[in-house]
Amino acid sequence: MGQYFKNCNVQTRECITAWDFNDFAKLIEHSWIENRYVNVAEKLLAKGGKWFGQPTCWVGDYSENEEGEGENLYDICGRNPIKPKVGKYKYFRFLVNKTTNEFVDLDKVPISSVYEGIEYRLHPLPILTCSGNKKGNGDFYGEDPNNLVGSWSRNIIEPTNKKPSIDFTEIIFDLKV
Repeated sequence: MGQYFKNCNVQTRECITAWDFNDFAKLIEHSWIENRYVNVAEKLLAKGGKWFGQPTCWVGDYSENEEGEGENLYDICGRNPIKPKVGKYKYFRFLVNKTTNEFVDLDKVPISSVYEGIEYRLHPLPILTCSGNKKGNGDFYGEDPNNLVGSWSRNIIEPTNKKPSIDFTEIIFDLKV
């Protein structure tokens, strides 16, 4: 069976879903640069956004239950969906992990696939922050030699166009499907 994912705010227990943006909910179906659903999530996490400075997680419905709660974050956050304004958003160039002092430059993400002449690049935000990967169809099953998948789950992520200071370590996101 396929696993569905939601972008959840771990602190407020709110979520946004792919379905609200007429998108597909399996991780690899929407984890692409320039995907509207992912761009809205970036906007929520960026400075001035509703979720700025709060931990995030791209959680699957097959993920483990929260400690002491008897259900997983997917179900908990599913009771608090929000529907941000849908506009035309361009992705931010940098994803900055304020928890680990790391960042990814989206302009350096390689092409992962080409379909009908269109080049697609994986978007690091859903892949790095996912929880419950490899439990269903549509999850990320590509090679991950540096254990990047899920390594930023429940961290504070800030999308920005400003390159972080030298105190931050650049992570090379070169995963492909």
